[in-house]
Amino acid sequence: MKQLTITNGFTKMSDPVLSNRAQQIHDHIKDNVNFADPQPTLTELKDAIDVFCAALLKCKDADRLNLAIKNQKREILIDTLHLLGDYVLFKSAGNRVAALSSGFSIKKTRAPRPPLTKPESYAVENGSNPCELKSISSTVPVAISYNHQYIEAELLHTGIWQTVPSTRAHCIIRHLKSGVIYHCRVEVLGSHGQVMYSDIQTRRVA
Repeated sequence: MKQLTITNGFTKMSDPVLSNRAQQIHDHIKDNVNFADPQPTLTELKDAIDVFCAALLKCKDADRLNLAIKNQKREILIDTLHLLGDYVLFKSAGNRVAALSSGFSIKKTRAPRPPLTKPESYAVENGSNPCELKSISSTVPVAISYNHQYIEAELLHTGIWQTVPSTRAHCIIRHLKSGVIYHCRVEVLGSHGQVMYSDIQTRRVA
């Protein structure tokens, strides 16, 4: 079951916005088949809204007592909304459409990131200048960086690859030896330490 989260931020709303949002939620839940037995009840919510709005009207003269009463009724209304929100999440049971029908704002659920994969294609070409190779990989959607690696063919048995770090799938490898055959590959790095390698391609440097 998907975990849903309400993101209304009632405590940060102005008084008029809070009263309007509370009324909208009341109207959305009323006669909503997804929420047949709301707790707190809609009567309790409506009473909290009406009492808060009445207290808000009495604050026009900036009287401290009226302001304190209004703030108290505001807290009661917010508490009522929070309790109703818990009920909505429970009754929705992970059903985002049902939860949204309540009038509450529901946080979007993140889709799982696809796994890191090896590049679909990889090629090596001679560069525009002598002693250069172009390392050309297809992009990998979740990659955070690419290490373009090379090694002289006769030294492959050592396993000591030279690396040119890059954030791009294409790279120019410079300062190579003319006429020497190199094996090249790209090492793809993921955000959680994952590593994938492309196929190895071989090229003689011009």
